[in-house]
Amino acid sequence: MDEFGKIKDHLAKDPKVLRYQELEELIHKDKALLEEYKVLKDLQKKLVNAKVKQQAFEEIEQAYLAKYEDLLMHPLMGEYLDLVESINEDLQLITDIIGHEINMDL
Repeated sequence: MDEFGKIKDHLAKDPKVLRYQELEELIHKDKALLEEYKVLKDLQKKLVNAKVKQQAFEEIEQAYLAKYEDLLMHPLMGEYLDLVESINEDLQLITDIIGHEINMDL
């Protein structure tokens, strides 16, 4: 568990995570922007559900991509969405490494 604590501390001090937290706070103060982001998240959920259920999703996907592109034009949201993607990639890499190490021990 000591290694987990080190990873957690490292992530808490990561400049990308700190900036993400700053942007998140600013976005949550802007009700209109927050509502637009919620629309994007709802579209994302609908898109995932349609794909899982193997339903037609092209229309939902177009709406999602249009909203995503629209939000990217906003300076705060553009940076925020880029950070979300980057941090998620980092977390996936960490998860993969941990999983690999656990499997090696078994």
